[in-house]
Formats: sequence, C-alpha cells, structure tokens
Amino acid sequence: MVSHVSRIVASTANLADLLRSSVRVIQTVLGVQNCSIMLVNREGTALTMGASSSIPEEEWKTISTPFGSGIAGNVAKTGKEVVVARSWRVPAEEIPEGGRARKYQTDSYICLPLKEEETIVGVVNVTDHAEKRQFNMQDLGMLQAIARLIASAVGNHYLWMRTRESREHMSQVMDGLPVGMFTIASSGELILCNRAARQHLSLSPALELGKPWSDYFPESVRQHISRALREISHGHSSFSAEFEVMDQAGTKRRSVRISALEAEDFASLESKHVLFLIEDMQQMQELWELRRSDQMKSTFLSLISHELRTPLASIKGSIHLLNQLAPPEMREKANRLFAILHRNSDRLTRLVNNILDVMDLESENLTLYRKRTDLHDLIVRVAKRFETSEVEKNIHWEVDLKAPRTELYVDEGRFGQVVEHLVENAVKFAPDGGSIHIETGSVQGEWVLSVANSGREIDPELRERVFTRFYQVDGTLTRDCGGSGLGLYLCREIVRLHGGRIWVDPDFKGGTCLKVSLPEVTRLI
Repeated sequence: MVSHVSRIVASTANLADLLRSSVRVIQTVLGVQNCSIMLVNREGTALTMGASSSIPEEEWKTISTPFGSGIAGNVAKTGKEVVVARSWRVPAEEIPEGGRARKYQTDSYICLPLKEEETIVGVVNVTDHAEKRQFNMQDLGMLQAIARLIASAVGNHYLWMRTRESREHMSQVMDGLPVGMFTIASSGELILCNRAARQHLSLSPALELGKPWSDYFPESVRQHISRALREISHGHSSFSAEFEVMDQAGTKRRSVRISALEAEDFASLESKHVLFLIEDMQQMQELWELRRSDQMKSTFLSLISHELRTPLASIKGSIHLLNQLAPPEMREKANRLFAILHRNSDRLTRLVNNILDVMDLESENLTLYRKRTDLHDLIVRVAKRFETSEVEKNIHWEVDLKAPRTELYVDEGRFGQVVEHLVENAVKFAPDGGSIHIETGSVQGEWVLSVANSGREIDPELRERVFTRFYQVDGTLTRDCGGSGLGLYLCREIVRLHGGRIWVDPDFKGGTCLKVSLPEVTRLI
C-alpha cells in the first residue's frame, strides 16, 4: 500500500486530487468505513477539510476545526497521535436533528498528525474498521507510513505555491523596471523578458516564453545577442554594444544599448545562463538631463538662499534702527510703515530658511536635537503670536488642549516649525470672520495635534499632493494667498523624522483640518 501511495504522490500534481486518492487507498487497504484528511489553514489557527470519504464534497469548505478543539484540533495543536480502541455509542434519540450519525457512533478511531520536518501541516483520521475489530499496531504503523508520504506531498505543494508566488511577485517587480531585462537559459530558451525589454526591442507584448531565443528577435538584434553569447561562453565576464532598432510602427529608428553578463547562480554550468539589459539611449539621456537640471536647481536655490541671508539681516537691523530714530511727530505713521517692512522682511527670511531646510533634507543633513518639550506650552506660544499679529481678518480662535501627556521628546525648534506652518496655513486660508480650532488628544498610544480652519475644503485627489515640494492648491499667478509651497512639505518631513505622520482629515467638513500624530516618547531611546 505504501508503494501505491508513493506512486500516487509522484504522479499527481493537483493537491486536491492527491488527497482524494489517498483517502480512497487508505479506506480500501486498511478496510475502514470512514477516512478524512484535514489541512492547516494559511493563518495556522485551524484545520480545514481537504478530503473525506463520508462527508459530501460540497460541505468540505464549510468545515473548520480550531486548534485545541476536538480530537483533530488537539492532535494538530500537540502533534501527538490519538488511538481509540473502543469508543462510545450515543443513543440514536440523543443525536441532534440533521447531525451525521456516524460522528456520534464510532467504534474505533485513529488520528495522526501530518508532519513535514517537525511542522504540522494537517491530520489524517480513520474510524470504524469494516470488520468491527479494533485497530492494531500493524494498522497504526501502516497509517503512519502513509501519513509521512502525504505530509511530504503537502509540504512540497506549499513550497511550490510559495515559489510560484515569489516568481509572480518578481515578475511584477521586473515589469515595473524602466530598464529592459531578458534571460537566455543555458539550453538556449528565452526564460525571462520584462515589459521594458519588449518595448525597447519592439517585441510582442504577449509573447510566450520557453522557445529558442532566436524565434523572438529580429535579425538586427539577433546578431548582437549571438555575439554576446559567444563572448560569454569564451570566458568574458560581460558584453556591451549599441545599435539602432525600429519602433513597433516601423517609422522611427531608436538607439539602444545592450549589455550582457553571466548569471552568478549558474556559474557552475558548462553553458552559462546569460542576463541581458536593454537601455533606450534617448530615454537615458533625458533622465540624465532631468537629474542634472534638478541638481542645478538645487545648487542655485541653495546659493541664492545663502546670499540673501546676509542682506536680509542688514535690512531687518536697519528697519529696527530707523524705527527707533523716527521723530515723535511721525511715530504713528512710521509705526504702520515699519510694521509692514518688518512683516515682509520676516516673510522673506522664513522663505530663505525654508529653502535651506529643503536643501538639508535632500542632502540628509537635517539633524534633530531632541529634548523633553512641553508641547502644549509650545502650541500656546505659537497660537498667541499669530492671534495678536493677524487682526485684519477678525478670526475667532479656539485652543482646546486635551492630550493627557503634554511633554514628549522632540526637537523643540523643528517641531515649533511644524506648528507655525500649520497655524500660518490655517490663517492664510481662513476667510474674514472665520475660525481656527487647535486641539490635541491621545489616540491608541499616539499624541495627536489637529489644526482646523473654516473655509474652502481641499479636493480629495489633492490631499496627498499638498505635501509635495512647491505645490500650491491655487497655482495661478493671480492667487489670493501667497506662499512658496514648501511649508507642508517641511511639516511632513520633520514629522517623519520624529517617527510620526501628517495627513488631511477626510472627515472634516466646512474647511480644512490637518492632523499630526507622534509616538508618545517620554524618554530618549
């Protein structure tokens, strides 16, 4: 019987068919009335029915036995077999209506764990010997041998499933790469070809792999692949060449570079597997130019910002000095004028500092200096400063600080920037006579700050984009509200460095509510 089960295991690829065949063989050879095989579910918390000789197949999916429940559940939990020589019989009148009678009238019973390298993958159950005799040691030994074969087959099936899922995941990752990739096996078949390679070489989007590589590529490409394969087979570690190919429409020539190298996993084979990379030279040139222009922009912004810092400091000092030297009869008019000058110089200073902070973030030079900080005190100070300075809009302020924990380890200066940007943003977009509500709380072990303003709402599709660099909700030159589009980007990055997150509350109506959450860290780790 064991050899018969071995043949079934070797010849049956489908797990469900394997379990059904195994149940039939066990039932026939051991001479039992009932046999079933149950497998551990994906979560590893319960047994599900894989095959049964006595339960209708349409009911298999509905059967689930938690670990530790019943005989099968306890066997799966403990890994210890159960052999019942002579079981009880429940009187027929006590069997629940609709219940399966055989479940309640069992003469003898064996339940064995299915173990694959000490891992329990299921159980096998046999009940009621057809000859009404008790199960003996020979029956137990035979069933144990079969259980080992079934467990090995189930383990191999799960390994195959994981390998297939990994292969599919890898295929999806490779299809997302901008660089074309294809692999030619040692036997000459094309075994991998991602989307970019098919596009760069004008291949069919739905090509089927596994055929000789020469069946797929045009002559202009085949000659370069042949040369690469020859050089790799003669001991060269890599190969590279540039040539032109026609696009899929056949109207335009495009320059591509093909590179080949030996696949390390197959270095021991006489004929090497070869990995090819395909690059669109025009696309690579465009990417290089974009990268170069972005670097030039960053360098320019950093240079300009540093150059502006010194004259701005001189301007602010001169404004303060002139304000002190103004004659008494001009004091009232001068104060209004100097207030405007001071406010705009501060605005320019904040813009310069924001640009420099962005440059530090991009170069990963922004460092946090954490200390125990009273966040409620910090919020109150920022709110009062804006409340006393922004009097033109007649805004109604509400500050409700309810978080039970007020002190956290944060960089006080940097987190103060976050609060200032959020409050400044609320003031900017609140209408005349509108309201601003600042609130703190604690949610699931996190300290949460909410800054809400009445007025226009942010469109749902823009709720993530507002945190990108230089993004303006109103990007027109005639927009009512100024700003550089850097404030919320800096907020997101500073909060991220603190291990928190920031988002637009999608449930807030009648305006905009920005929320920040931080882990409640009360000591340095």
